[in-house]
Amino acid sequence: MPTIVKMDKRYTGHLYFDYFLKISNPEDKFLNFNFNFHNIRAWCWETWGPSKGLHDWIRFEIESRSRYKNPENIDRCQNPHWCWLDESSGQQSWFGTDPSYLRKRIMFASANEVALYKLTYGI
Repeated sequence: MPTIVKMDKRYTGHLYFDYFLKISNPEDKFLNFNFNFHNIRAWCWETWGPSKGLHDWIRFEIESRSRYKNPENIDRCQNPHWCWLDESSGQQSWFGTDPSYLRKRIMFASANEVALYKLTYGI
């Protein structure tokens, strides 16, 4: 079951997002683990529109402040409501990356996005 975590200074993106949905759970089977992440990400995309990975999101946010003062240079995937983190930093085996080392998260901007997630998924 995915877990909602309140972000603080320990987490990358805490300046832009207040919560994240932690989907990486070592007890889950690998295929189910990916399936849940991709389904929830698709729901976010349908609900709030397109977004991008956290590292790209932050990089654009920082660069846009200095480089893109023109409002016509807006990136429509720079979504203020959500983004995701999907990275494997893990142990390789004969069967691929060990799922317990994967980090898959959905970042939510505020408690409003979390509330809608909870209502939709019945949590």
